[in-house]
Order: sequence, then structure tokens, then C-alpha cells
Amino acid sequence: MYCKYCGAELEDGTAVCPSCGATLQQAEEPAGELLEEAAVTEPAEEPADEAPAQEPAEEPAAQPVRGYEEASQSAYGTYQQPAAAPQAQPEQTNVLAILGLVFAFLFPLVGLILSILGKKKAAEMGGSGESLAKAGLIISIILLVIEVGSGIIAFVGPLAFGLFGMLLGAGA
Repeated sequence: MYCKYCGAELEDGTAVCPSCGATLQQAEEPAGELLEEAAVTEPAEEPADEAPAQEPAEEPAAQPVRGYEEASQSAYGTYQQPAAAPQAQPEQTNVLAILGLVFAFLFPLVGLILSILGKKKAAEMGGSGESLAKAGLIISIILLVIEVGSGIIAFVGPLAFGLFGMLLGAGA
């Protein structure tokens, strides 16, 4: 006996196919056996003057090849996969804002420029990285003021003290 869904060979009286799990009808087993027995047994003798009234026995149906059965023949019915849920696109990273913040500590002038560009790009990207760009701007400005102020003091300080010393020394 063969499974009509997957074509696997089965033992007689099997109710469920161990290969595909299909539930088999008990009615198909005797029909297959009767066809095989009819082909083996010899017909009874008929009188010679009567025409044979018996129709020729039909050939057993070919068993389906495993893997080529139609989906509608599945024992469990057809299964349609659910539609994939739309996934949110990952938020794009504003690289200029990140670099502006990093360079604000190392080279404040470069950090200031990158932070300004990062703030403009953040407006185009819908706000991604705006806070990083703003922090880079603030830190760059503060460190630039400190550097420029200390540079002025470093340059003007000796001049002022030298001029003041000359004035004091000239009057003595």
C-alpha cells in the first residue's frame, strides 16, 4: 500500500502516513487489494455461446511521485505565511555632528566648523544628531575663547610688563 499524498510505501492497515503525517482512508486499502487479487485470479469458465459480459479490470492508479503532489492535497490544508510587518528604518547617524563634538576638544576651530555643518545636516535629516552638533558648538566656542584669551595674555603680558619696567627704570 502506498500513501496517496507522498507516495511512501506503507504497511497494510496503516491509518497515518509516518512520512508526511497524512490521515489515510480505510476505504482505499481494500480497493487496491481487490484490484491486485482480480488480476491474479483466473476468471470462471463461461459458456461458449454467450458473449463475455465482464468489463476488463482497470489498472491501479499510478502513485504520485514524492514531492510533486499539489498543495491542495495536503492533509493539513494549505498554509499561507503572514505578511511581514513593516520594519522601521534604522535612524541614520549624523557623522558630522559626532566629529564636531570630538574635534571640539582636540581642535576647537575644526570642531566648530564640523558642528555647524552637522547642525545643518541634522535639520535635513529630521533632527538626528542635533543635540550632538549643539554640544560641539558650545564646547568649541568656549575652548576657542579660552585659547584666544590665553594667547592674548601670553603675547601681550610680556609686552605690558616690559613697557611698565621701562617706565619704572627710566624714572630712577
